[in-house]
Amino acid sequence: MIPLMYLWAGLFLVVILAQSVLLCWYGWPAIRRMMHCPWCWQSCHLMQHYPARWSSTMCPHHAQRIRAQRALQRAQRLVHS
Repeated sequence: MIPLMYLWAGLFLVVILAQSVLLCWYGWPAIRRMMHCPWCWQSCHLMQHYPARWSSTMCPHHAQRIRAQRALQRAQRLVHS
């Protein structure tokens, strides 16, 4: 018979593993988006560690923010001209 302590420890490890898998599953899009985007690295204050060999591709999140800022600037220019 398995001692009760080992049963609880095994159950605890299974629950921790399941939570880690779910966290990675739901967090992967954000992690993937931040991997190669220098804007994400800069916002996390990690720009000094950004590898020089990586291309500077912008993630969809920051690309959308830049497009929105440029659209706002265009609209302001049209209003003032």
